[in-house]
Amino acid sequence: MKPVGSKDIYEAKALSLISSGDLDIVISLYLPIIGSFAFAIFVALVNQSRIEEPTTHEHGPLFARLQLTSGQFAKGIEALEAVGLLKTFYRKEEKAQHFIYGLYAPKDPSSFFQDPLLLGTLRKYLGEEEVLAIHQKYKVESQFEGFEDVSSGFSEFFHPDFADPIYSESALKALAHQPGKIRTAFDYAEFRGALNDLGYEAVELSKKDIQLIERYASLYGIDGEQMGIIVSKCLNLYAPKNERVDYKKLETSCMMNVKYMPTTSSKGKPSAVSSASLIASKIKMMDEMPPVQYLTILQGNRKPAKSDIKLLNVLAVEMGLPDPAINALVDYVLQTNNNVLSSAYCEKLAAFLVREGVQTSRDAMDLLTKSRTKAKKPASAVIKETPSESIKTEDTDDLDEEVASFLKELYGDKK
Repeated sequence: MKPVGSKDIYEAKALSLISSGDLDIVISLYLPIIGSFAFAIFVALVNQSRIEEPTTHEHGPLFARLQLTSGQFAKGIEALEAVGLLKTFYRKEEKAQHFIYGLYAPKDPSSFFQDPLLLGTLRKYLGEEEVLAIHQKYKVESQFEGFEDVSSGFSEFFHPDFADPIYSESALKALAHQPGKIRTAFDYAEFRGALNDLGYEAVELSKKDIQLIERYASLYGIDGEQMGIIVSKCLNLYAPKNERVDYKKLETSCMMNVKYMPTTSSKGKPSAVSSASLIASKIKMMDEMPPVQYLTILQGNRKPAKSDIKLLNVLAVEMGLPDPAINALVDYVLQTNNNVLSSAYCEKLAAFLVREGVQTSRDAMDLLTKSRTKAKKPASAVIKETPSESIKTEDTDDLDEEVASFLKELYGDKK
C-alpha cells in the first residue's frame, strides 16, 4: 500500500454484506493469521462503514482510538489485503491523499478449510492439533438417518404465476455475502488441485518452475486448473527437481490452448463514445488482457503466427516484461513499423522498457512515443492521432460484438 499520513482522508465502504457472525469467523479463523492490529482495524472499519462522511486518519478512529503507529497501521492493512478482507483504493488530491478501504466478508468455514493458502497459513501459526480443534467447531453434522425431507417448496406454497410480467422484470442489485478474492498472480490452489486430481500429488516443482508456469499462464490467459492439466503432460518425474518440466512441450501446448474470443456476428451500430473514453478503454484492454489475446484482437480475432507468439514468449518469459507493457509495445510497433513485428526491434524496445521498470501500458506508450519523437505529447495523444493500420475493421463480423463496436469507433470504419 501507499504510505499514509495522519492528514490523509479515508472512507470505509462495505463491498459485501458483513454480519456479526462473520466477526466470529474472523476471530476464530483469521485472527491467528493477521494478528491483533489488523483485527482491530477491521472491526473499526466495519463499524465506520455505516458512516458516510470521509474523515482524516488523524481524527478518525484508526490512529487515535486504536493507539496505532503509522507503521502498525500499514502492516495491519497489508495483512487484511493479503487475506481478502480488504481492498484499498487510492486517489491523489490537491492537498492530501484520499483512500477508500473496501471491506469484504470472510470466507465461510467450509470455504476457508478448503483454501490451501489460508488453511496452510493457519497450520503454520497454530499447528495441526489446534487447527483440528477449531475445525471441530464447524464440523458438518451427518444427515438425519431414517428421516425423510418433507419440507414445502416455494411454488407449492406461493403458487406464482410466471406468465405475470412482475416475475420477468430486471433484478435489483444489492450487497452480497461475498468474500474478497485473495490476489495472486496465479491461482496455485487450482493448479495444484488439477495436478492432484491427475495423480501427481507427490510431484515437487522448484520455485523457478512455478514462476515460469505462472508466466506462461498469464501470457496465454490460461487459468490455474487448465494449466495443471497442461503441465501434467509435460512432466518427467524421474528427472532432477529443476528439470522436471519440458518447457518446449509446455510452450507448444499453451499455444494450442489459447483462449480466443467467441466469434459472434456484429450487426449493431457502434455506440457513440468520446475519444477520451475510447483511449481509456484501449489502455484498460492493454492492462488486463493476456498478450496473445490482445494480439489476436489486433488481427481481427485471427490466430497469431507462431513466430509472433514465440516473440511474445521471449518478451514475457526470457526478458520478464509485464503483460500490459508487452501489449503496449506490440501496439506501438504495429503502428510505427508497417504492421510488422520485427523480433530484433521488439526485443530492443523491450530491453529499454525493462530497464526503465515499466509496469503499465500507459507508461510504456509514453516512454516509447517520447523516445521516438522526443516531443512532449502524452501517450494518449499518440494513440488518438496515429490509429493502428493493423486492425482491418471490415473483418469485425468475426469479433465479439462489444469489442468490434469499440474497435470500429476507435479506429474508424475503413470500408
